[in-house]
Amino acid sequence: MRVAVLGANGQVGSEVCLLLRGAPGVEVVPICRNRSGSAFLRWHGLPCRHGSVADAAQARDLLSDCDVVANFALAVGRPRESRTANALLIRQAAEASAPEARIAYFSTLSVHARFQPAGSPRSRSAYGVEKLRCERDARAAAKRWGKPTWILRLGHVSGALQGIHHELRRLVLAGPVTVPEEGRRSSNLVHTVTVAEAVLRVGLGSDPPGTYDLLSAPLWTWRDVLAEEAAAAGVPLRILSADPAGDGRGLLRGVAARLLAAPRTRELALSLIAHLPEKLNLEAQSRHFRRRAAAEIAALRARPASHAAFTFPALEARLLPSLTPTARLLEEGRGRIAPPLPGPIGEP
Repeated sequence: MRVAVLGANGQVGSEVCLLLRGAPGVEVVPICRNRSGSAFLRWHGLPCRHGSVADAAQARDLLSDCDVVANFALAVGRPRESRTANALLIRQAAEASAPEARIAYFSTLSVHARFQPAGSPRSRSAYGVEKLRCERDARAAAKRWGKPTWILRLGHVSGALQGIHHELRRLVLAGPVTVPEEGRRSSNLVHTVTVAEAVLRVGLGSDPPGTYDLLSAPLWTWRDVLAEEAAAAGVPLRILSADPAGDGRGLLRGVAARLLAAPRTRELALSLIAHLPEKLNLEAQSRHFRRRAAAEIAALRARPASHAAFTFPALEARLLPSLTPTARLLEEGRGRIAPPLPGPIGEP
């Protein structure tokens, strides 16, 4: 099975390439625009292909002999330019790949408006909106060129090369880690070893084409995630429960408090209070001081979550049914990345 990886120089794409090269019967083909982008992978001994998939002629040279196309690529730049570039990449991946090729398009859980950290408005980010457009393009390309396509929505991605892995490791080493509900909430996190296995499952056609949420299987809680990090670091896991997020009434009270604290509002209130009898003035002042003291004490006692990722809501996930449990993959060492061999950067 020859697997082409678009976006191979990205943080997730590069680690998936390094994990796929150890799979039996798999030839991984990282595709980068130029040799500068592929230097890290070539340093690890992976031969890479170079060129622009957006160009029809180059796309055929790059993809026509590949059985699977795993598309992690995301164009950046001005919104209109990136939108056009992303649509072109998706179309060319379907059109230029081998006639029997299967396509894995990697999207994000951010397509859900509610996939936001606690306290954020429930609306899609620009990234989520663009990925939702790309999903529609991927479905349209699959229909036009008859290529079975799997849309896989990533949450927080953890692995040896991923930033969140190092942040969580630092938290468990420093301890205790403050997590809502003491970590019992589903984590919305996927390990790169499961992402790599999902690519293989797509290549084998183990599950029907469609749209899936790609998370660690079965779903890990944040306590599971942190326990894995603590065990790897050789330290006991210490967890504290973060203060729960406020309900709707709490949010309204917060908005009201901010309005009342505004300088203009405060000046107006003070001018009105000045006309009250002395007794009422003293009562108003007393209530104000008590509220302020209570707020300051509450702020001192508050335990915010140690990482914003902990506060994302748990979603009803539709996982690929054929995925091997992530814990087993990690126990078997399939998430380890071999160190680069000494010597010059590999060719081509």
